[in-house]
Amino acid sequence: MNRILILALVLIGGLAAGAQTRVAPASLIAVAGQATANSHAYEYLEELCDGIGGRVTGSPEEQRARQWAVNKMKAIGLQNVHEERWQMARGWRRISAQAEMRSPSHQYLTVASLGWAGSTRDGGEEAEAVAVNRNELVEEQKHAAQWRGKILFLVSKGKPRPSFEIYALMGPFFQSAHDAGAVAVIDGDGTTETQGMNLTHIDPADFAGGYYEIPVVRMAADHRAILERLLDRKQTLRVWIEVRNSASGPVDSANVVGEIPGSQHPDEIVVLGAHLDSWDLGQGATDDGFGSVAVLAAAEAIAHSGFRPIRTIRFVLFTGEEQGVKGSLAYMKAHQKEIPNHVAAVVADMGDGPPTGFWLNGRDDLIALIEEVSSAAGSGGRLRITDATYTFSDAFTFTLAGVPGIDLAQDSADYRYTHHSTVDTFDKVKPENLVRSAAAIAVLGYWIADREQRLAVPLTRERTGQLLTKMKLNDALRLIGLGPLGAE
Repeated sequence: MNRILILALVLIGGLAAGAQTRVAPASLIAVAGQATANSHAYEYLEELCDGIGGRVTGSPEEQRARQWAVNKMKAIGLQNVHEERWQMARGWRRISAQAEMRSPSHQYLTVASLGWAGSTRDGGEEAEAVAVNRNELVEEQKHAAQWRGKILFLVSKGKPRPSFEIYALMGPFFQSAHDAGAVAVIDGDGTTETQGMNLTHIDPADFAGGYYEIPVVRMAADHRAILERLLDRKQTLRVWIEVRNSASGPVDSANVVGEIPGSQHPDEIVVLGAHLDSWDLGQGATDDGFGSVAVLAAAEAIAHSGFRPIRTIRFVLFTGEEQGVKGSLAYMKAHQKEIPNHVAAVVADMGDGPPTGFWLNGRDDLIALIEEVSSAAGSGGRLRITDATYTFSDAFTFTLAGVPGIDLAQDSADYRYTHHSTVDTFDKVKPENLVRSAAAIAVLGYWIADREQRLAVPLTRERTGQLLTKMKLNDALRLIGLGPLGAE
């Protein structure tokens, strides 16, 4: 028997025996059955990855992906399908990056440019590489006069600083390095787990949307270890590096939106979302093509179930997530007057593994309610509902606005290797994981939208601030220019 059909039968059995919910079981069974037995999710993912590829925000590939998503939503039968345009201050495109250690020995080095970072001179530059401690960036900048004509190699020495704090300091550091006349910055791969894989994992130069003229690259863990050992032995390192990127002025992007209008309360909105943009070293399959097609498959399952929820379900594929949740922040700005009508947002952006639960981003008051439907959404096995926090996701943007932001939790064991790297490709995704994840968000989304009683109302800005304090995130968010977005 087909594995997907088995999943459908198991899921429907869990629905019939499981959730004690105010929503009619027949509707949830129908949604789950459509999501599992009639799924086109894997087909959609192949089209997105092999047909379009990596989708950097503002790029031609991202524009093609948006049109593809619009066409899919219309074909599924969603209503009010449209793009909601927003603008980034700068456009950016990768061309190439290469490096060699030329002294004290020769070694080709695997590097990739960070997004929204600059280029070297044509033909590259050779310079001495010197260590700069990323855990003491403020102190290190006091010696910036010594950086002229050098390649700055970031190392981690002493007491580690929180990642939020380091991200907040990176932009000023890059600007200081450029102003001091440094040639380039070499950052680490962010993990030692990729040793032996020759992988680089990339990010934007910062999460505030800045562009920096200085070239900044990530280096594969094994090659980074070579340079760090030599620097620890006080060796003089000569490194040649050539980075070529293209930057432009403002570029347009857009979130893609479609709806299933509610039958009784169409003004009340439940969002199911993911981010359509990706990085460009791979195909953006696990981050976040998986989530995007799971949302489309969930939309298809609900639209074809024969049932209609009492509240509107709005399906949103955000862009600009990789540059600091820019698309979902733009959504909040565009829908500011409508935010009080938002009931919840469920987002899929944790890789390519099977669903394990839902994270409620601090909303422990909703755990018991959502546990009512956890077995129904979990393919016959109860999903774990927690108030765990997943920052830098589009769901968390809704949390900042006081709206319950809910993340689909997944057991994505290989995600730390695939995301933001050259191996983020279609073949890494297992179809059954995609189908089960689509079913989970379809069932939860429909259940929230069809409950007799509204799940929640948005918190005030004061209450949201208290929630962030409880999660110990206020200070970290302030460092990167974020905070409560809700009404006073």
